Amino acid sequence: MVLATIHVKLHAHIMTHIIGLDIETSGPSVTEHRVLAIGGAIVAVKDAAVVRTFLTIHNDVPTVESNVLPPNWDLRTFTEFWTSPDKGDGTMTPLMLLQRTAVEMADTKSEVEMTQALAAWLRQAFHDFPDAIIVVDTVSFDTSFLNYLLAKHTDLPNLLYAKGKYRTVRDLYSWAYGLAGRSFGQAKDGGGVKLACQRLGIEPPDEAMHNHNPVNDATYIATAAALLCRAIEGVPM
Repeated sequence: MVLATIHVKLHAHIMTHIIGLDIETSGPSVTEHRVLAIGGAIVAVKDAAVVRTFLTIHNDVPTVESNVLPPNWDLRTFTEFWTSPDKGDGTMTPLMLLQRTAVEMADTKSEVEMTQALAAWLRQAFHDFPDAIIVVDTVSFDTSFLNYLLAKHTDLPNLLYAKGKYRTVRDLYSWAYGLAGRSFGQAKDGGGVKLACQRLGIEPPDEAMHNHNPVNDATYIATAAALLCRAIEGVPM
C-alpha cells in the first residue's frame, strides 16, 4: 500500500539512470587519511544495463604486505581490512588486489589528477543524464570523502548541490534494509540487498561483483539500486 501511494505521487517524474560511486581510502578521516581509488558506474533503470564506468587509482598504493603501517594509514583499517585475506578473495588481500589492478591499468594518478578526472566524468554524466540519482554504500563516508576532494581540487564542489539545484544522493544499504523491513543490524554486508530483492520477488545482483575494486563496487551499487527501482515501478524510495 505504501509503495503504491508513492508511485501515484511520483510517477510523473521517474529517473532513468543510477550513478553508483565508491571510494577506497586508507582510513576514515578526510584530513588524516588519503584516497586510494575511486570508481563510478552508470546503470540504466529500464534494463539494469551498465552504460558507462570510471576507475582511477592513486600512483602511490603501497606494496608492503607486512604489518608495517604506511604513512597516512589508519591502523585498524590497515590490519582488519586491507591486509586481511578474508576481506579479499581468500588468497589475496584487498591491498594486493588493488595493487594488481593498478599494474594492469598502467595509468595511475596523483590525488589532484584523480579528483579532476572524477569531476570531468561526473560533469559529463550530469549533462547526459540530468535526472540521474547518485547512490553510494554509505552517504556519511563516501559522500563526505568525495565532497572534500572535489572542493579541495576542483570547481565541482559538492555532489549534493549544483547550479541552484539539490541533487539526490542515496545510501544503498539503508534503502535496502528499509525495503526489506529490517533494522540495519539484522543482516550483514549484502544481506540487506538480498532481503529487499527477496521481498520484492526479484533476483539480487551478483555479490561476487562487490569485491572492493571500486569500479566493481560502484557497478554493484548502481545495479542493485536499478533493480530495486524497477521492482517498485521505477520510483526511488
